[in-house]
Amino acid sequence: MQILIYLPSMTEDDVAALQAVAAGHTVRHARSEDEAIQRAPGSEVVLGLMPESVFQACTQLKWFQSASAGMDQVLFPALTESDVTVTNMAGLYARAGAEQAWALLLALARGIHHTVTKFPSRDWSRVPIQELSDCTALVLGMGGFGQEFVKRGAGYDLAVLALDPVQTEFQGVQEIRPPTRENLHAFLPQADLVVSACPLTPETYHVISHEEFTLMKSSALIVNVSRGGIIDEDALSTALQSGMIAGAGLDVVETEPLPDDSPLWETPNLILTPHQAGFSADRHANIVSFFVGNLRRYVQGQSLLNVVAKQLGY
Repeated sequence: MQILIYLPSMTEDDVAALQAVAAGHTVRHARSEDEAIQRAPGSEVVLGLMPESVFQACTQLKWFQSASAGMDQVLFPALTESDVTVTNMAGLYARAGAEQAWALLLALARGIHHTVTKFPSRDWSRVPIQELSDCTALVLGMGGFGQEFVKRGAGYDLAVLALDPVQTEFQGVQEIRPPTRENLHAFLPQADLVVSACPLTPETYHVISHEEFTLMKSSALIVNVSRGGIIDEDALSTALQSGMIAGAGLDVVETEPLPDDSPLWETPNLILTPHQAGFSADRHANIVSFFVGNLRRYVQGQSLLNVVAKQLGY
């Protein structure tokens, strides 16, 4: 069996660790797309990135382990329609993502973004502050990000509502409903905090748009730490400029990097971070460790962890 590692961050020590698990098999490492294409023929397993060009060169591929949790940029039609098993890193970045969501909410609620911009002018005046304790939070998606967000919110005595296509209950969540438009519209007027923690699929694209903002409280805060495109950015900019909602925090946007002409750069009460929610000092080590475990299962003929339902997109 040949295993292709196409992940530029992989070190020789990482490759050696994988080789030890795959004793008797060949592990090949590529640091560029061209190199991956050259080394792809004969590969039964691939870890890391999967451009369509590499997929087309992997004529014997049986299993692709993505280094990403989100699948929206991975599942191109040829891969989706193939017999290749796809697994992802769902859950590995959840704690970091939940911390990012809380960092954005706390910064917005405590006015940190306003305070920081006042420092250069030595302005010591206070800014408006909200309190998050006893708020109602609506969580869109109760996968890893959503679950870890709820766990970390336990100390704030939140009332938590959620939408999810699979989960029906979770400790700390008062009610979970299927993610229909009707359920979303029923929950939005109750929410002080809205957290997007769901994958990007055709069903979730622009699921928060102009009509949804009209249903929200004028004091509401919204954050997105999962995927750009879930929130309609033009509608968000309008909602913030007109005071329809109080603030927003985006770690992800529809086009990354954010284009210079995007209205978001000039939108008030908005905090932007550059798609870093899932990152931490431990990210790379976690990727290697998870793949080592899954590779061991594959070699031993056991079922793999984090198998993606390709047609659903997660």
